[in-house]
Amino acid sequence: MKNLKVKLAVAFILCLLTTICMHTLVFAANENVQILEKSETEYLIYLSGHLKQEFEFAFTNDKSEDKETLTYQAAALDSDKTDANYIAYVDSNLFHTYFSGTTYLWARTMDGQYIAEGVQIDLTKAIKEEDLNTVNNATKVIAVDTTNTIVTTEMIDDVKTTKTVGKVDVLESGKVKYQLIRVQDGTMYKELIELAEKISNNQVKNNMYSKLEIANQYITLYNQLKPEENSQYWIEVTDKVIEQPLDSKNGEQCILWLKAENGAETKTDIQYLTCFEEYKYEKITEEIVTKLPVTYDSIALLVIFAILIVALVAVIVLRNRALKKENKTEDR
Repeated sequence: MKNLKVKLAVAFILCLLTTICMHTLVFAANENVQILEKSETEYLIYLSGHLKQEFEFAFTNDKSEDKETLTYQAAALDSDKTDANYIAYVDSNLFHTYFSGTTYLWARTMDGQYIAEGVQIDLTKAIKEEDLNTVNNATKVIAVDTTNTIVTTEMIDDVKTTKTVGKVDVLESGKVKYQLIRVQDGTMYKELIELAEKISNNQVKNNMYSKLEIANQYITLYNQLKPEENSQYWIEVTDKVIEQPLDSKNGEQCILWLKAENGAETKTDIQYLTCFEEYKYEKITEEIVTKLPVTYDSIALLVIFAILIVALVAVIVLRNRALKKENKTEDR
């Protein structure tokens, strides 16, 4: 009985070690490399930390083969631009020679320092160039303007309330439909936004390895979340305007899926939106001018007052004339 327990314990440990080893082997594939698929038989391989450094590389199907005897080739540049990166590559010849089974990569600097040793290369995990273009062109496929706002005013109890909210103006011609997704924390939509923000970061933009690493994660989520073209939830845009949800809060994030149909051509795009909401309040005070009422009594008083003035003037004039006559008589 004791021997049976020992055997079972040993068997369990062996199974556990086998599982760990298999797990390690799976995740060792493409370690510290990112791969871009140009075609079915052409691939560019970027080595982490060695994009600006010349090196040479070799492939083998036997990991135990002496690395010094492998056939090495000089790394190539991925473009003719000044910021080009050094890459290992797979062309049609190398593909048919080494990639019918398990393949390993060795790479060394020009002074013989190894920078990749027996790294398993799995081309099925490469990001396709068309998918990378989808990542690069996201938010630019269907023409919209997300900078404008809608302003409304309302008067309540002498208080003028001005409300300003965001909107999307659709500039694309043809029929455009949309789906607006309100994003919650901890969801795949939130993760997609975070990946998009990372891709737009200048440090990532200028580092092809980092860009491919994040783009690979992004395109996987993008394809999972992208609505089907024939989905019943597409809403046709009216008056070329898409308003943010009425009950949205300032700072709330949304994902806007867009589909444009122009003849036989159908395009799909995405926008990452942050809801905007602003209120301004103004107390309106009305200036009230009080006028005395005009009555017939007041008119009569004015007439009497005018007559008295005229009589007073007449008395003064007559008196002056009388004084002048008296003065003339005394002179004679």
